[in-house]
Amino acid sequence: MIFNLNNNDINKLNKLFEIHEFNEAIDNMYLEFLFYGAKKINKEMIDKNGFLNSFMKLMDIEKNDTDFLSLCKDFEIDKISKSPAKPYLNNNFTKNIKIRDVNKYSYKLTNETINAYEPIIYKDIKVEGEFYREIPELTYLDEAYTYPSIKYKNTTWMSLIPHEINTMQESIDEAKGDVLVYGLGLGYYSYMVSNKKGVSHVTIVEIDNRIIELFKENILPQFPNKDKITILEADAFKFTNNNTTHYDYAFFDLYHDADDGLELYVKMKKLENTFIDKYSYWIETTLLASFRRLLINLINEEFNHENNVDYTLEDGFNDHVINSLHNLLQNTKFNSYNDIYNLLSDKSLIQLISNI
Repeated sequence: MIFNLNNNDINKLNKLFEIHEFNEAIDNMYLEFLFYGAKKINKEMIDKNGFLNSFMKLMDIEKNDTDFLSLCKDFEIDKISKSPAKPYLNNNFTKNIKIRDVNKYSYKLTNETINAYEPIIYKDIKVEGEFYREIPELTYLDEAYTYPSIKYKNTTWMSLIPHEINTMQESIDEAKGDVLVYGLGLGYYSYMVSNKKGVSHVTIVEIDNRIIELFKENILPQFPNKDKITILEADAFKFTNNNTTHYDYAFFDLYHDADDGLELYVKMKKLENTFIDKYSYWIETTLLASFRRLLINLINEEFNHENNVDYTLEDGFNDHVINSLHNLLQNTKFNSYNDIYNLLSDKSLIQLISNI
């Protein structure tokens, strides 16, 4: 990378690096909070102290910590508030699909509960501003919400939490005609789109025959439009390589979160073919934010002349991405911060993915 920046642009670039560090710090803080502290919060605590003070108490943050209070405003921690549970309790799948406990092949089909006032992430990440600030979307529900899930060896593998419902809604609304679904899970997405008049058929590609069997035995019989459903036991990527069937819409969801999803997302983006009119990817904003973080790391290294970095060594997928981006962008000139800002846009990231 070749940087020809004036002082103002250099200041903006350093601000980008600073916000990037804050993004990662906030992300880690929320993960710690959700894992260790969220279930300790209840109605009485929030009624007495408010969410922010309850959060700070559980995270051992002093009330006069000015650095944290500044981050609160920038990352909207102070705006986290209560949401109604009713839309999730009244969701068609939640109301109409009855789940009983089933144990088979180390999988357990069961129900789990989010307690009233227990903080949760409930939407895709929000990315905004000149420096790509990432704002996780948290809330707490006014009622307990019980939802279906599949556990694998006591680890939740798939679940119909509010985050899943909210982040799939746009792709449900868009689906039409012949729909291709990558990944079966609990069948929530397939259930919702199969109930649409504008959807004629739903083809599901799923590699795990144990999940298929659980679904066919316990969930599919409850679908009102199960005649619209076809399940293919196949590897998603091999299927796509060999596909010559036209589909109007494809929804891709083979991952649990962005940590395991980025590699699969990149792989599928590079395989998209003309037989499918439109692809949609679950939590794509979060996946692109993860990709953007890797690119910002590379820009930081190259701007600060970290010449000791060996871009041939790889220990995992993230290293592969950074090394590929280094080779792709090594002769790119940046004459302003705006050039860098544009490089980091979603549209540009998707173009980069197709070339790495």
